[in-house]
Amino acid sequence: MAHAGPSAEMPPLPKRTKFEDYLAVGDCYENFAQFLGINKPQFQQRGEYSNREYWMVRYPWGSPYREFPSSYWSPYERLEVAGEWAPTMKEAKASYKLALKEYRKRQSLHANTIDQAYSA
Repeated sequence: MAHAGPSAEMPPLPKRTKFEDYLAVGDCYENFAQFLGINKPQFQQRGEYSNREYWMVRYPWGSPYREFPSSYWSPYERLEVAGEWAPTMKEAKASYKLALKEYRKRQSLHANTIDQAYSA
């Protein structure tokens, strides 16, 4: 019977997950989405308690409004994607999803136009 000594081959270490990488340097990021490079949308609200409206927006990278709480918003700040104002968060999210779909379609068309221009 063969005895495995100290020179026996060890099984490979499991591959580290992105979340484990994030935990190793987590103090450098606000959240896991920022670590992954995901530009998260945010809900914003306006109005009084009984007459409140919501919308969901995504600011471009580098915008100072990306860091503000949802109660701060500016009508002058450029938005990357924005839904419509709605009486509920659920309706605002649905509106945002439609706007995001249109945004992605425009981005895709723009990318195809550039590819065609350079391939000609």
